Amino acid sequence: MNCFFYYYTWLRWNKSKNFFRQLSMCGSCKRIYSLKEALDLGLKSGDTVFFWGKKQDAALLNWARDHDVNVRFVEDGFIRSLGLGSALSKPISLVMDSRGIYFDPTGSSDLEHILKTTDFTDKDLSEAAALISYINTANLTKYNHLADVRDLDIDPKPGQKIILVPGQVDDDMSVKFGAFGLNNLSLLEKVRALRPDDFIIYKPHPDVLSKNRVGLMPDEEILRFADKVVKKVGIGSVLAHVDEVHTMTSLVGFDALLRGKRVFTYGLPFYAGWGLTQDSHVSERRGRALTLNELVVGALILYPLYLNPKTQSFCSASEALEYMAEQKAQLNKNILKRAMLSFYGYLFPRIRNGIKKIIGKS
Repeated sequence: MNCFFYYYTWLRWNKSKNFFRQLSMCGSCKRIYSLKEALDLGLKSGDTVFFWGKKQDAALLNWARDHDVNVRFVEDGFIRSLGLGSALSKPISLVMDSRGIYFDPTGSSDLEHILKTTDFTDKDLSEAAALISYINTANLTKYNHLADVRDLDIDPKPGQKIILVPGQVDDDMSVKFGAFGLNNLSLLEKVRALRPDDFIIYKPHPDVLSKNRVGLMPDEEILRFADKVVKKVGIGSVLAHVDEVHTMTSLVGFDALLRGKRVFTYGLPFYAGWGLTQDSHVSERRGRALTLNELVVGALILYPLYLNPKTQSFCSASEALEYMAEQKAQLNKNILKRAMLSFYGYLFPRIRNGIKKIIGKS
């Protein structure tokens, strides 16, 4: 099988190429920017075209579907890396969806199909329970570069619930397709109106804090509706202190479910609509009641692919999480390593953005 990657920059290809080399085995891997280029390079039935998220070319997509070419829509998995994706950290997990993509509730996805139709086995559910326990013990999330901190200097009044509102990237595709017009500030305002007497924490998205992505708000604007802004602390540490999470579509809601927190959604993330969250919007395609273990089977075991960076071969979810926990533990012990990770996280995106401006491609 030959692989064709639509609109992949060299940087994106470089950080995920080993996944595709494992998939294609003896086939070739080629980056393309148009249907004509793909045909000139020999695209044919049986090959696979990968699109990153929603970056699609209608002519190429239609031709592929009309000529028995496999189509996959690619995104990062839900336990991704030590550092940020925007900082070019290599992923340990990717999803390759044949139907759509998990963050776009306007259409179906392989994940939604899995959650809707799978007959979960006792083995599946046992493995999911073990993953949840391991994630909580190692305090793993999508990104794992920020420090775990016990004392967040939170001082709610007696009887106040502590609510976390996680910030998101303004131009993130999950916000564009699944937030129904909300943004970070309007969500904060809505939560404050619904919970006037509770203690609200706002945590900006790490991609925004690093200034790699857009959406940074001044603290004084946030504090019109929130009681505290928490920044350079791992999201797992924040979740340990809160009673509820209120979010548009953030993956933090999924992290919160894994930690036994109540979750309120104001958009339509992949984990909403299965009876585990309090939802403002309903998906007619969903509606099946799932347990947390069943959700985890779909989202962390059946949907993503995991690549062990040590062996450069595909591995199980548990093996990938063990690797990530090991990397995180090393980072926590090594101040220099944390400093270097932060430095590269600042430097590389700026180099990438400079290159994008020069060549005029994203």
